[in-house]
Amino acid sequence: MEQFKLALGRSLGEAGYTCVYLHHAGTATPLAELWQHVQPAVVFAFGSLPPADAQSLRRAEAPCSTACSHRTAPD
Repeated sequence: MEQFKLALGRSLGEAGYTCVYLHHAGTATPLAELWQHVQPAVVFAFGSLPPADAQSLRRAEAPCSTACSHRTAPD
């Protein structure tokens, strides 16, 4: 997973974007609070999002893609 994150960050950086990773699982803070500080061009969810967080993404008009959470190759 770390190699994927590094490659994704590098590719997005080369395209003029900044890649931010948020490890949000298990916290009580809703993602809606994050959208007050950042305006993402796209969000990749590594697993399912709680309904309230999914709704906040729709309201923020941020495209969201759910990535596979299983490994296909070692890091």
